[in-house]
Amino acid sequence: MRCRIFAVLIGFGLLLVPAFGQAKAPAETLKAYMDEVLDVFQQAGAEEAQAMKRAKLLEELRRVAKQAFDFEIMARMCLGPHWSKLNQEQQQEFIRLFIRLLEENYFGKILQYVDDIKGYSRDQIDFTKETVFSSRKAMVQSVIHYNDKQVPVDYRLVSLDEGWKVYDVSVEGVSLVQNYRSQFRDMMLRMSPAEMLQTVREKVESQPEAS
Repeated sequence: MRCRIFAVLIGFGLLLVPAFGQAKAPAETLKAYMDEVLDVFQQAGAEEAQAMKRAKLLEELRRVAKQAFDFEIMARMCLGPHWSKLNQEQQQEFIRLFIRLLEENYFGKILQYVDDIKGYSRDQIDFTKETVFSSRKAMVQSVIHYNDKQVPVDYRLVSLDEGWKVYDVSVEGVSLVQNYRSQFRDMMLRMSPAEMLQTVREKVESQPEAS
């Protein structure tokens, strides 16, 4: 279980950096993300990481995450057919709340594993296959070598005006989007859109702001 959790953090955390320039292919975009973030982590010593204000680090994570991920597509996919039940104002609020959920579930844990991620090298991440489904959709498959295990991590990307962006990450066949979709599907079968938003809002607000 710890291995899978760490792989999720690696898969999510290594994408929290902007790609430099316009990569020609999805795999090249991911390699650019990962090379840059590994360099950032490896240059930061443990003492520097501890001394860095957590609020400032989280602010940086939020900023660069917006450049790597398309959160609107992720949010829409997590609601699936229930997305159309929300009015425009509710849809925008759901996107904001969804981003907060991701921040709370992953960013805080990424900070806990700074030293582990810092110790990673590019040789421990293998890109095994790139599949371009169309001019707009692609998937890049990879393997993360963690201790004595090999953990498959797949990225689904969409091509937008600003380049390729990730809209789903699967670790050992478990999709981040599918995991959230099952949770929100159950909620929408029991609640109105307003009630669902209130429930998510309370969940977000009940947890202390990561700092």
